[in-house]
Amino acid sequence: MDAKVIERLIQDFIYEFGHAKLAENIDPIFTVTLFHSGYEVDDPNFVKRALMLRDATDAVCDVWVNDLVSGLDPGFAREDVKA
Repeated sequence: MDAKVIERLIQDFIYEFGHAKLAENIDPIFTVTLFHSGYEVDDPNFVKRALMLRDATDAVCDVWVNDLVSGLDPGFAREDVKA
């Protein structure tokens, strides 16, 4: 494995650890979107709406994760944006 691949893997791990840290300290929404068991998960409309919710919350959560990671190492966050 070359150095660029290893560096990218390390960035990905740190980013995912940021999600885990925020999920542990703030709310599980930073790692998972949960739905009540009463929903009809086989309904195509539910699947579509669930994916839309996931995409929307992922974008918001990523802002927080990026802020956490850049607070730890601003240079690291800049490198992650370039990748």
